[in-house]
Amino acid sequence: MKSTKVLAIAIGMTLMVFSAKQAAAQWYVGGSLGYHSESSTDLLHFSPEAGYSFNPRWTVGLGASLQNLTHQVIILDPNDANLHIAEKRSYFYCFLNPYVRFTFLRMDRLSFFADAAASFDANHDFHVNYLGLRPGMSYQLTDHFTAVAHLGFIGSENQNFKAEAGLDNLEFSLYYLFGKKGQ
Repeated sequence: MKSTKVLAIAIGMTLMVFSAKQAAAQWYVGGSLGYHSESSTDLLHFSPEAGYSFNPRWTVGLGASLQNLTHQVIILDPNDANLHIAEKRSYFYCFLNPYVRFTFLRMDRLSFFADAAASFDANHDFHVNYLGLRPGMSYQLTDHFTAVAHLGFIGSENQNFKAEAGLDNLEFSLYYLFGKKGQ
C-alpha cells in the first residue's frame, strides 16, 4: 500500500514537470522557511512547493514540509531530588501537502483565497495529519514574484476538530511565477 502511494506521487510529479514545458505561464515554485521557539522546544522548517493555475480562480499545488524539532527534556535525578538533568532530543519530520486553491476575490495585485488542503505524514505510512481549509492572501510583487500569507486553519488535525486564526498562525511564502503574468 505504501509503495502504491509513493508511485502515484512520483507519477504525478513527473507529469507536472513534463507538462510545465507546454504551459509555462501557469506554473510556480516557491515555499517558506521558518523557525519557532517556545519554552524548551525549537522547530525549524523548510517547505518547498510547486503549483499550477488552471485559470485565475483555480490552482492545484503540492508542497513538502521538512521539519527539525529539538526538545529539551528535564529528567529528575533519582539520587538527588533537587538536581535536574537536561537532555536534548531531535526529531525529523517530513509531510506531503497537496492542495486545491480557490481565489474568491481579486483587487488588482491583491488576491484572497482558500486552500482545501491535506497533509500526509511521510514518516508513518502517509497517515493523514490534517484535512481542512487554509484561508490566505497573495500580493503580486512583480510579473514573476508573489508574496503569499496563510492566516489560519479550520478542519481536522489528528482526528480532532481545530479552528485557528490570528498572528500566531501566520505563515509567509514567496513564489516565483513562470511566464509573463502571475497566478
